[in-house]
Amino acid sequence: MKIKYLIFSVLALSACSFPQNNINLTGSLIVDSKLMQENYKNSSVKYNPFESYSKKSVVLAGVLSGIMPGAGEFYLGGEANYIKAGAFLVIEAVSIYYDISYNKRGDAQTNYFQNLADQHWSVVKYAEWINANTAGPKIPIDPNTSLPPWKRVDWNALHIAEDSIGAVGFTHQLSPHGYQQYYELIGKYPQYARGWDDYVATSNPDYHSPLFDIYSRARGDANDLYKVASRGAAFIYVNHLLSCLDAIWSAVSFNKDIAMNFRYDPVDLVYEIDYVPTVHIQYGF
Repeated sequence: MKIKYLIFSVLALSACSFPQNNINLTGSLIVDSKLMQENYKNSSVKYNPFESYSKKSVVLAGVLSGIMPGAGEFYLGGEANYIKAGAFLVIEAVSIYYDISYNKRGDAQTNYFQNLADQHWSVVKYAEWINANTAGPKIPIDPNTSLPPWKRVDWNALHIAEDSIGAVGFTHQLSPHGYQQYYELIGKYPQYARGWDDYVATSNPDYHSPLFDIYSRARGDANDLYKVASRGAAFIYVNHLLSCLDAIWSAVSFNKDIAMNFRYDPVDLVYEIDYVPTVHIQYGF
């Protein structure tokens, strides 16, 4: 619906809307409106008392919030939008903190358990147990003890030997040293318990030593830290999306709810056409 108000008595409106240049109003409706028109045209300041109700760019609001959550709401203005902008910014800050902080903590925990493994788990010890306790193919081991354990074993031969073992529950092939799977397997499956320094020979194929348990918990703690960091990263993406959608919706609602402008409209006075200041208000349901 569109409501048009013709303001013929504009004394109050002129006082707050137009820069005054000592206009002497006559009291005549037609004459005074014409004087105000000329004053407005000649003034260097063109003031629109309803500019706060001008339409907002839906695209700009969405883009701003897509880049920085809350920015689009701040652009739209208004107490409610300012509150939402603050909320989106707080969520963004907290999410970034969790993402960065817990990734760093996860990296530190990963360094800890990897160093623990390199110091206390030996693929040589693991291969020696296979050679001594199984009837399958033997694994060549370099006698040079100055080399790190992972460089003393023939990995192809190790995999062949692992594949040939079934009776004692060998189900996996050990990935080369340094790979993520390497550090996961040695603290996850009992078959790799034989490589830990504190392993004790037993007939129980599921036995694992205290070091195995300590290492498994340390690796699990690192995974938990990374999970928290990934949730923080997910919240960042979700926060950007929600803020973008909210800004778009708020801009559309703002533009739809009210549109107001001020201009001069022509009025036919029979003998002449005059211009009368007019407020146009459009409200959408």
